[in-house]
Amino acid sequence: MKIRKVKKQLKKLIDSKVTPLGDVPVVTWVYSFKPTLDFMFNKLGFYYNNSSDTYTNGVLTFKGIITPWHIGYNKNGDLRFQDAKVCKVR
Repeated sequence: MKIRKVKKQLKKLIDSKVTPLGDVPVVTWVYSFKPTLDFMFNKLGFYYNNSSDTYTNGVLTFKGIITPWHIGYNKNGDLRFQDAKVCKVR
């Protein structure tokens, strides 16, 4: 998959008009939302880097605050990020 195509697909995960999840219990976050996010990124070839708290594939990094207050559902019911950006690894 080319970098440009992956970058476009990652930008589809960002939507400024989402309804934030808000206060979510830690158990729900760990067992429900975190695996969903990992699956969404694994489909695109990304993995979670614990040291920098970002998703990366070695070339691109998805930077953003990954908390229930910055993730939510859009009008179609899809899980999206409210404020995040895609950067090249330097």
